[in-house]
Amino acid sequence: MDIRKMVMAAMGTALLLGAAGSFSPQTEEKIHVKIKIEATKFKDELQKFRDRHFDIAGVSLKASEVGLVVSREDLRILRNEGFAITKESLIGASLDTEFKDPSEIESILRGFADKYPNLTSLMSLGKTEQGRDIWALKISNKNSFSKFKKPTFYINGMHHAREVMSPEVPLDMIEYLLANYGADRKVTHWVDQNEIYAVPMVNPDGNNVVWTNNNWWRKNVSRGYGVDINRNYPYMWGQCRGSSGNKGADDYRGPSAGSENETNAIVELIKNIRPVASLSLHSYSELVLYPMSCQGQHAAHKDFFMRVGGGIAKQIPVDGGGRDTYTSGTPWELLYSVDGGDIDWLYSDFGVMPFVIEMNQEFQPSYSQYRDKTVKKLRVAWMTLLDLLDGSGVRGKVSGEQEVVVKNLSAKKSWTDYTYKADMNGNFHILLEPGVYEVNGRKVVVEQQRVDL
Repeated sequence: MDIRKMVMAAMGTALLLGAAGSFSPQTEEKIHVKIKIEATKFKDELQKFRDRHFDIAGVSLKASEVGLVVSREDLRILRNEGFAITKESLIGASLDTEFKDPSEIESILRGFADKYPNLTSLMSLGKTEQGRDIWALKISNKNSFSKFKKPTFYINGMHHAREVMSPEVPLDMIEYLLANYGADRKVTHWVDQNEIYAVPMVNPDGNNVVWTNNNWWRKNVSRGYGVDINRNYPYMWGQCRGSSGNKGADDYRGPSAGSENETNAIVELIKNIRPVASLSLHSYSELVLYPMSCQGQHAAHKDFFMRVGGGIAKQIPVDGGGRDTYTSGTPWELLYSVDGGDIDWLYSDFGVMPFVIEMNQEFQPSYSQYRDKTVKKLRVAWMTLLDLLDGSGVRGKVSGEQEVVVKNLSAKKSWTDYTYKADMNGNFHILLEPGVYEVNGRKVVVEQQRVDL
């Protein structure tokens, strides 16, 4: 594997031109810097960096530091402006070859599908601009019967090409579930009673650039300049200063909402499978994030997200050791506004309960030092969400593809009536905090309830 990747790196430019002649990634020398910011000014300064289109690599909320990817000229400007730069390192061409490229992801998923044919189904969600498949693996016992639609869970990695640790968590989940099926009672229950969809690499074209040309490339390769897939989803696209309209920016949202092959592949998957909960893996910052992502917005399920997200975060220790754990909250409360992201779209358009984990303290840590400890400590996240599929909420059926309106009769003032659109067969499954609710819809049949109705 190492030799092949070294050869690919040497031939990177030729390979890219052969796959898509119009694409030419930025090759300007880049530097990763960390800047110390006064805690009381942290959010304001972070938003200013966003407005100036700096490439924000990540943050450390506890250290009040922000990481930026900058040019030599950017670095000179930052110094002249008086910023306290605590660390700077030249971004090199090398990358730990133990991390996975697109062909290795495909090979691993095919291996799981071949080894566990009764528990898995491998599918291509569509093609990228350069013709690569976007692979998904479904895990569920094909022989277990359910009178009603099985609850569905969705997990994904690598919306952003340089975040090479992000596919490792879905791959670890797949391996853990399949290897422990039949021996572990909880795992067996999850696989028998649910449908679990894993998409370890949403952005294979971008990841190919990481291996062959620019190991800090973030976007896909669309139209010669690339689009940030996680700013391209339809909900609130370009609406709250949470992305860029500049084609050269690393958070460029694309020419229109849902313009990208990768975005459309995920959109069609979600329309078909209608997950109850989801987990998106990113790096870095050691955060657990949930909707909403635009300044001042809150989800109707705010209490649910705070409880679940906070509970997950408190169980994940930071990389630096000690007693500190991950921090939870919405993107705009902890960092800055994000528009066109997957979690707000999943929640607002399909009623999914979605979470994001920003893992680690850098994009590309040592594989041998961090891979196993990272995937093991993050198991609590997807395990918690799988447990939620049996948790507090209501599940049932309405007549056709209709809306279900949920009123919280024991709500605090912050609750607003929540409208959930059932799937094409009328199925709905809504996770709720314990309480008393009223569910309204056309010919509602409640199949399972874990709240008072």
